[in-house]
Amino acid sequence: MNLKEVIIIELERNKNLKALAKTRDRNGDLWQNVMLYYLEMDESKLVGIYNAGYLPQHCNLLITRSSLNYHDQDKHAKKQVYIEDISIDVQDDEEYAGEVDELENTLNHLINTLPVYDRELLNLVYRGVETGNGEYKKFKNLVEVSKETGISYYTLRNALIEIKKTLNDKITHINNKR
Repeated sequence: MNLKEVIIIELERNKNLKALAKTRDRNGDLWQNVMLYYLEMDESKLVGIYNAGYLPQHCNLLITRSSLNYHDQDKHAKKQVYIEDISIDVQDDEEYAGEVDELENTLNHLINTLPVYDRELLNLVYRGVETGNGEYKKFKNLVEVSKETGISYYTLRNALIEIKKTLNDKITHINNKR
């Protein structure tokens, strides 16, 4: 056996680290991924960490970081948002139609008061990219928008959250005036 294999076996037998991984992930995938990480690691790097006495701390950090990443992935998978067209069926009731027109005009006015970047971002997300002849290629979700534009998903998401907050504040301000 070479030194890397000895280190891996010693790491596998470390009950404290194994227990830590099990508390963060009950089905054992986390511990298997940690072990796989060390198996794929360059031998000289692993031996250097081991000889310096940092292997338990390194493994603890890896378990913590990996468990946070798994948690974030699960959180994002559950909250995947799809962009859909919002349509309002206006009934024949003229009063209702007038309210919808008023709301639409107010919303358009508020959107036009936003900074240029925010307005363009809203157009991009909700209308899509213009392909020519007045047609638009629509996106299913922010991940698609991110891939198409090269803008980070988190930048898009955070900007849209701020835009929504700004519009809500402006609408609240208008409603309080009434």
